[in-house]
Amino acid sequence: MGPEPGDPVERCRELNREQACLARDQLEAYAASQKAHDDAVDAATMQRLRDNAAYSAALEAHQKAVEKYQADYAAWEQAVAACKRGVRKSCAQAKGN
Repeated sequence: MGPEPGDPVERCRELNREQACLARDQLEAYAASQKAHDDAVDAATMQRLRDNAAYSAALEAHQKAVEKYQADYAAWEQAVAACKRGVRKSCAQAKGN
C-alpha cells in the first residue's frame, strides 16, 4: 500500500473537519438527551407534588368525616340515653330523624 493520493495536509484537514462535525453531533445529541432527562425529572417532581397534595387533601377530608361521624354518634348516644330516661323530645333524635 502506498500513500494516499492528494495533498496529505488537505486530507488531514478534511478528516479533522469530519471529526469535528461528529463531535458536534454527539454534543448536540447529548444536550438533547440531557434536556429530555431534565424535563422528565421535572415532570415527575411536579406529579409527585400534585399526588402529595391530593393525598393530603384526601387525608384531611377523611379526618373531617371521621370527626363528624364521632360527633354525630356521640350526639345520637346522648339522645338515646335521654330517650331511655323519658325525655320524649330526644326519642326522635335517637331514631335518626
